[in-house]
Amino acid sequence: MRLFNFIIIKSALISAECGFKDTELRRQSSGCDRSFIAASRDYEVAYQQLNGKHGVLTDAILAGLNPDIVPEFEWVTSEKLTVSVREKLQEYYDLAKIPQTPLISNHGEAIKLVQGKAKPISHSQNENTVNIQFQLLFHEILNADFKHQVPVVKEVIQKHQTAAFLIHGEQYCGQQLLVTRLSHLKPKWKNISPIKVDVGQRAVGGRLPYLWQQLTSWFGLPKDAQSHQIIERVCDRLLTQDVIFIFDRVNDMQPRVLSGWLKEFWQPLVARVEEHCPSSQRDTHLLMFLVDNNGSVCKSDILLAQKFDEPSYPLTPLHLPPISPFTVDVLDELIDRVTTIPKLQMRTELTSQILLEKSENGVPEFVYEEICDFCGHSWEGGLAKWLI
Repeated sequence: MRLFNFIIIKSALISAECGFKDTELRRQSSGCDRSFIAASRDYEVAYQQLNGKHGVLTDAILAGLNPDIVPEFEWVTSEKLTVSVREKLQEYYDLAKIPQTPLISNHGEAIKLVQGKAKPISHSQNENTVNIQFQLLFHEILNADFKHQVPVVKEVIQKHQTAAFLIHGEQYCGQQLLVTRLSHLKPKWKNISPIKVDVGQRAVGGRLPYLWQQLTSWFGLPKDAQSHQIIERVCDRLLTQDVIFIFDRVNDMQPRVLSGWLKEFWQPLVARVEEHCPSSQRDTHLLMFLVDNNGSVCKSDILLAQKFDEPSYPLTPLHLPPISPFTVDVLDELIDRVTTIPKLQMRTELTSQILLEKSENGVPEFVYEEICDFCGHSWEGGLAKWLI
């Protein structure tokens, strides 16, 4: 075990950038109220590759403990620090696409760590108000429609610990938004970021060895790691964390390559998972989403399950209902919800008919752009950054 930074504050132990395993973390967690934050060994490679003064986890902890950005007299507790660290790591992932999955454990009462010193500033308050509006607007857009897909996935993950789905529809129908929403269905996923691979790039999705290479960095393995090593890492992680794979733009893969990937990656993985950590012995999920951005995959000869109770499921992905343009009723409902956001002002009155005309008859991604424009915000330059 290597320790780079060790911070002890009152009765809390915060350990940054160390090589802990979950079992070691539990052995450390005896005694009074305590809080642990430790880097997983899987991610030591990611920390070593950084050029900054600190590693990502240390920076996230230091930012969370900075009294100058915490309102005066307000306490940063161990619980608030945990939330702050997760948010900072998510921001880093959004920027660098390097996953960080620390081991975090809180026991007993929340521990007061640092008291804030920041004076209230009106400009900051205005900025916070705008940010809250952004988040609320994104939330309402995220929850628009998808009534034919979301209930199906909810039912499947309630009955299956391992599941696979094909998300598909015509171009610009909101596939990225749907996969983002589906990735948040479980109230408390035991992970930070799904493992997302853009297979639309020829250098990635053109040949199976390239696809395997894309997965190695997610599990702290060298580029030339064997497929069975990656599968074993997935199984090990699944013992304590949910694992979500997202393969985006599968419509750009040749059908024979996609079919080969399912046979070489997904099917052996499912079999090994059931052998190594059976569904009956874990509360974590293994999920795979194939994202088809133009509706072509279901028209090919790729084997897909039509129902989740078929014997072949989840070895073959479930063919979800296609995403379709929004109806007038859906647009009315979305407008009603958006107009209830506090202090959000629309430039002009917005009706479902106007929105229908401006979005080429309800094409979802055009709807998102128009809604944001009417609210004085940007979809592509703003809210879309929260998509997975």
